[in-house]
Amino acid sequence: MGRRHNPPPVIAGLYVVAFAYADTSVRFEQRHTLNVGGKWLGRVPCLALCRSFQKAEFMIQHCSKRWEPLGIAAGYKSIEEAKQRIERSYHGITPKWRKQTVPRKTARAAY
Repeated sequence: MGRRHNPPPVIAGLYVVAFAYADTSVRFEQRHTLNVGGKWLGRVPCLALCRSFQKAEFMIQHCSKRWEPLGIAAGYKSIEEAKQRIERSYHGITPKWRKQTVPRKTARAAY
């Protein structure tokens, strides 16, 4: 995948709580995944666990290797619920999650 860059603290207006790289050690299975524009999105190289600035809702941004959003899975009530759900399609992703180092308040002010 080349040199990895951490995601920005905000992707598509959402605060990035944690992020993970779906490298070759992660086994992808096409289920419980994203349908974008009538087509299955399939495996993506980067995942960002995000939170809305307005309410306590969590989402998973499916991103390109440059952290460009390709699709989003929304409606999770907790970080744990979102992580459990994504593990169903990205087997082995759980230990790869890295916590965002930019505080939410700082990210919101910059956004």
